[in-house]
Amino acid sequence: MMRTSSDLGLSWSGGDADDRAPRDREVTAREGEAGEGAGIALSTSRLLGTLAARWRRVVTGAALGIVAAIAYTRLATPQYEATATLRLEARQSRLPSLYEDAVPRDEVFTELEVLHSRTLAADVAHALALQVTWRHARGGIVPHEPPVRDVSIADPSDTGSVTLVPLADGRYLARERGDTVAVGEPVRVLGARLTLTPAPRGVAPLTVRVAPEQEVVARLQEEVEVSRAGLQANVIVLRYASSDPQRARDVLNAWTSRYIDRRQAIRRSEAEQTARFIVSQLDTLVPQLAAAESRLLRFRDANAVVAPDEAAVVAVRQRAARQAERDDVASEKGAIDQALARARTPAAAAGESSPYRALLGIPSLLRNQASGELLRALVTLDDQRASLLVRRTSRDPDVQALTERIAQVEQQLQDITSTYASALGARVASLDASLGVEQGRLAAIPRTELELSRLERAPRVLESLVGVLQTRLQEARLNQTVQDASVRIVDRAVLPHEPSSPHLPVALAVGLLSGALGGVATAVAGEKRRPTVRTRGDLRRATALPVIGVVPHFRESRALRMGARIQASRAPRALPRAVGSTAASSPSELAASEAYLRVVLALRAQLPPGARSVLVASALPGEGKTSMVLSMGAVAARQQQRTLLVDVDLRRGGLSRALALAHRPGVVDIAHGTHDAAECLTQLAMPGGTVTDVIGAGSLTRSANLTQTMDAVRRILQWATAYELVLFDSPPINLVADAAALAPLADGVVLVARAGTTGSPAAALAVDQLREAGGHVLGAVLNDARLAAEDGNASLAEYRAYTFTRA
Repeated sequence: MMRTSSDLGLSWSGGDADDRAPRDREVTAREGEAGEGAGIALSTSRLLGTLAARWRRVVTGAALGIVAAIAYTRLATPQYEATATLRLEARQSRLPSLYEDAVPRDEVFTELEVLHSRTLAADVAHALALQVTWRHARGGIVPHEPPVRDVSIADPSDTGSVTLVPLADGRYLARERGDTVAVGEPVRVLGARLTLTPAPRGVAPLTVRVAPEQEVVARLQEEVEVSRAGLQANVIVLRYASSDPQRARDVLNAWTSRYIDRRQAIRRSEAEQTARFIVSQLDTLVPQLAAAESRLLRFRDANAVVAPDEAAVVAVRQRAARQAERDDVASEKGAIDQALARARTPAAAAGESSPYRALLGIPSLLRNQASGELLRALVTLDDQRASLLVRRTSRDPDVQALTERIAQVEQQLQDITSTYASALGARVASLDASLGVEQGRLAAIPRTELELSRLERAPRVLESLVGVLQTRLQEARLNQTVQDASVRIVDRAVLPHEPSSPHLPVALAVGLLSGALGGVATAVAGEKRRPTVRTRGDLRRATALPVIGVVPHFRESRALRMGARIQASRAPRALPRAVGSTAASSPSELAASEAYLRVVLALRAQLPPGARSVLVASALPGEGKTSMVLSMGAVAARQQQRTLLVDVDLRRGGLSRALALAHRPGVVDIAHGTHDAAECLTQLAMPGGTVTDVIGAGSLTRSANLTQTMDAVRRILQWATAYELVLFDSPPINLVADAAALAPLADGVVLVARAGTTGSPAAALAVDQLREAGGHVLGAVLNDARLAAEDGNASLAEYRAYTFTRA
């Protein structure tokens, strides 16, 4: 019993194409604006989509990288790397210097440049005769032992190459010169002196080359790597790789030895120059020291200077004593002068004591025997007169006798005292003169001491300089014989036994990485050169069509492979689990089934009433139109809709191959009139007990007769009035003209594009060809799309969470 669209619960009513066009254009414009705004945000996803679509290029590039890495490891000459290490210590200079650096200098970087110098490389090249190389020509025997030994450079300017051809007697013939070369003894070959070993029978010719020195030195500088072991380590590492392991070892050992020898020679040269400088300075300073000492001695003798400081103290003390003595004498003289001045006044009145009694207050007069006796006599006489005056008068003879006696004593005292006062005055004058002399001496003491200090300082300075220079001279002479301990070899280079390159794991890793990057680059370049549609917006912008469905990526080939197992028979055959079946178990299959259902619903909405035939086309092969037809038929069967699938790809028959209908009659047989449509029908049992009918392509042909094919399609459509949906699987429209010719016969055309594969120009060209042929293009379907949240799609995880959760 045929079911109608109302029985399926689907809305089959559709509007007119002119009514749908404004709505489609509005949606297209709105989606185009959204796509332009999200272009930057989608750059990463587009890149991932590009790599997913063009993964074969990435895999091919990685495979080619691995192959190239393996070929490199097989064909490349093995390189043997040797390593040597040096340790540097801060050089403690024993030589005299006027200034010392406040901050210690890091000499490692300086020594790195010295180790990498051209001079050192030239010394090593000349010592090892690296200018001389030899190799055997291809063909013949290559001996294991080197044919050349005891190589040295005789004339570096004589360069070139000479081919030595072995002779039967073991000697060599110099091909360029035409003379024979002796073996077993030193011979001159160009600018090299070497010894050749006897040539075995059948050995290949030997080419000896003497390269220019500058070329060898420059290459050696590039090949020897000099680096610091660590930022804070005073250790220098030298590396050198060569195809000859012995040469790699010898070059580094010679390099380190020459460096240490040159460093030692520089140190010795510095010590010799320093010693000569010190000797010249000593020759100048020693006479200057002797002259300074002579001047000091003469000054001491001339000024009687022993100890200026002590002499100054003694002089000060003596002057103080003389000053005190002078003050005492002056005071005593003043007292005597005052007493004499009073005594010389008019005679005292009668009864008064003598004025010379005042001299009793001068101790020095009392200590003098003469003056003391006179003073005592004066006192006695004066006392006697005073006693007589009590009883007698001044005219008394006894009183007058005592007065005369007193006058005589006073005269004597006056004479003695005057003389003594004169002596005191002379003493004061003498002391004043002495004080003046001592004051002059004290004033001269600072100048003498200053001059003495100056004369003493010169010998001290010169003596100190002479002592330091003599010490440094001994150290400089010692440095000429002592080895430099500031640098030493930590590890000498040893003979490497394993080649350092090529290293297979590293080469494989580099080859894989570079090949993969090259594949990514080609994929991106291919995308830029031939842009593809990846999202709904890309497909809409490329075709200007409404996108009626987006089918996510899933393993669609499984259904086709399992469908190929069906045996050809007239009985309904069971289609194994397909995408459109309810038995779909993975989230990707379930999401794809829902997408196919939306495509079927959209088709019915786009088709006008009574229309039922749809041509499924694609721009190029491999875009999934066959699986689209098969899956849409499965979805329609699940909805209890009677569907007919027709394979009109008469060149390859994709649907027929998928369902193993290659040997059954089909469209070609209907076109030739040998069979009718009913005879070519094959039934497929779908899940749920429904049946989907299929008409295969029949006998495939390379050049189909389009007129007959179109007649066959018309007869099929006239016969298939009982079907609600007829799907035609057509060939690629950009390759052959079949789809363009058949498009007007169907009620509508659906264009299938594969995300990341279909180019935008190809999709646009396919739409133009379909429209030019008169086909009614209903819309486009994006197949094998990578769902992205930014495109508004639900992710597979959301499908899993929603559909696999039990109520």
